[in-house]
Amino acid sequence: MVASTPALQQALPGIYIDAMVGRQFSTGLQVIADLKARGLLRPIVVVGLGTNGTVTADEISQLFAEIGPSRRLVLVNTFEARPWQQEVNSTLAAAASDHPGVVLANWYTTIEHQTNLLWPDGIHPQPSGGLVYAKMLKAALERLVNPPG
Repeated sequence: MVASTPALQQALPGIYIDAMVGRQFSTGLQVIADLKARGLLRPIVVVGLGTNGTVTADEISQLFAEIGPSRRLVLVNTFEARPWQQEVNSTLAAAASDHPGVVLANWYTTIEHQTNLLWPDGIHPQPSGGLVYAKMLKAALERLVNPPG
């Protein structure tokens, strides 16, 4: 998300981003708890974690407990050639499908055939990839606010 910040700020004016290189899901939970304690957690929370390590069902439960029942959630899955990619993406997809008010932003399927938009590490988006990331996230937010059907 760090690499996509400029594109996200342009596509979603007023967005609040707290992103850091190398952040793990457990640290993200602490950031969310801190934002909530300070009254800064917004009605829609976007979590894009999983690139740097696993995501467990217990951590997903902690996330839901922390954001509470009145907030909606966008979970962004991951694209990286690391052993935990499939497990993370399965965990996030299950969480999104099992909970109303949760949408999956599918970065994996968005970028898998456009890897030329990533830096040579095959993970982080170049500026043009950041635009694609922002478009994907904006579409997920629109699905959350205006569900199909």
